[in-house]
Amino acid sequence: MSPFRVHTLCTASIPVLASNGHDQNSSSDISYQRSRLCFVSCLPQATPDPTHTQTRTSILTHALLLHETVSNQGATLTVYVEKADSSGFASKSESASVSPLIRVLHSYLNTQQKIFNKVAVHVFARAQPQYLFPNSASNPKKHVLSDIRLVQWWARSLTLALPSGQPNRILRKFLFVPSKDASYLKTIVGPDHARNWSYGFGFGCLDPRQADFSVEKLQNLKACDVVPQFPDDTKTKALRMLERNATVSDLKEVLSVTSECSSSVAGFFGVFLQKAAGVGSSLMSSTSNEEQEKEVEEAVPTTARDAEAATELETRSEWDALMAFLLAQDFSDADKAAASSHALLNRFRGMQHLMYMNEVLGDEPVPRDEPVSTGSCEDGNIGAARLLEPSSSTLSAGTAVNNLQGMVKKRKIDTVAPASGIVSVPAVTLVNNLVKRKKL
Repeated sequence: MSPFRVHTLCTASIPVLASNGHDQNSSSDISYQRSRLCFVSCLPQATPDPTHTQTRTSILTHALLLHETVSNQGATLTVYVEKADSSGFASKSESASVSPLIRVLHSYLNTQQKIFNKVAVHVFARAQPQYLFPNSASNPKKHVLSDIRLVQWWARSLTLALPSGQPNRILRKFLFVPSKDASYLKTIVGPDHARNWSYGFGFGCLDPRQADFSVEKLQNLKACDVVPQFPDDTKTKALRMLERNATVSDLKEVLSVTSECSSSVAGFFGVFLQKAAGVGSSLMSSTSNEEQEKEVEEAVPTTARDAEAATELETRSEWDALMAFLLAQDFSDADKAAASSHALLNRFRGMQHLMYMNEVLGDEPVPRDEPVSTGSCEDGNIGAARLLEPSSSTLSAGTAVNNLQGMVKKRKIDTVAPASGIVSVPAVTLVNNLVKRKKL
C-alpha cells in the first residue's frame, strides 16, 4: 500500500467576470475560480536505534498551491500551478523515481481531460529555496534544484504527468525562457525530444479561430486578448505594464527584464489538451440547447457546502487564516517538521468553510513515454506555478487518488461578482514605447 496520503483544501468556487485569455471564444463573460492547496504526507521510516524514541507521526513532504478557472460554459479548464515545494523529509525509497507531486498531477489531469473539452496547464518555473514549507531551506536533507535543473525538472515532470494513450486528444506543449532563443529548447528537453515541444507562448492555440496556427502567428496575437491572468503571476504583472495593443511578442520582451526573470534562468510552460473534432466531453455532449444549458448548470463547480452556508467571505477568511498559520510553521529539522505537520493536519480536519479531502495516493504507474535525459527526477524545491481541478465533497479515507476528480453539483448561474486578486504593479522604465506612461 502506498505510504502517501493526499490532503486537499479548497475555497468556494466564485463566479467572476472572465479574465482575458481564459477562453477567448467564450459566449459568456462568466468564469468560476477557486484556490486549492494540496499536501502529501507520509509516515517516517522507523529508526533502527532502539534507544531513540520516535513518534510515528505523519510528515508533510510535498505541497502544491493551485489556482483554478472554469470557463466557456464549463467546457474549458485552466490550471495555473502557483507554487510547488518539498520539505525534504521523504526518503528516496518512498519517493521512488517519480515525485508524488507528479503522481497527483497525473491522476488529476487524467480525470479532467475526460471531463473537459479543453484543458490548459500553466507553470512558471523559478528556483527558490522554499515556497510552502517555512524554514525548510535549513533542512540539510532537502535538495534544492538550480535554476536550469528546475526548468528541466518541470519539462520532464509535465511530460510524465500528462495523460498518455489518448488517440482522440490533441496535445501541444510550449516552453519560453526569457532572454534565450529557440535553440535553448534542446538544453532543457534534450535534443531527441525538442520536436515534441514548441518554443514560445501557446496562448490562443485552443481558439478554433487559430485552427491553422503557427507558433509565429501566436506570438503576434494581441496579448490582452489571449493571455490568462492570475493573482500573483509574473505574466499578469508584466502585462499590466503594456499598452492594450501590445502583442505576445511584446510581453516576452518585457518579461526578460522583470526581476523574476532577469537574474536567473526561469521557464514558462504551457500545456494544452483538446479533444479532437467530433469528440464531445462527458459534460458538453447534449444534443439540444436546452439540454446543454442544463448540463452547464450541473458542470459549474461548487463548494462542498451549500452556497448559503459558506459564503465567499467566510471561505476567503478561513483560507487567509490557514495560509498565515502555514507560514508560522517550521520545517527546519525532523522534530519541528513533525510538530508542524501534526498542527497543520489537525487544522485541516477542523475546517468549517473550506472543503477538505484526505485520500490515499494510488500506486498506479506514471507513463514514461518521453524521458528527459538532461533533467532531474529528484524532488528538490520545484518552483513557482499553479494548477486546477473542481470537486465537491469530502471523500472517505482510503480512496485512491484516481478519484480526486471534479465532482460537480447543480448550481444556477444568477450572480456575477467582479474579478479580484489581480496585483497592481508600478510601471518600470524600459526602452520600449509600449510601456504605459503614468502621470506624476
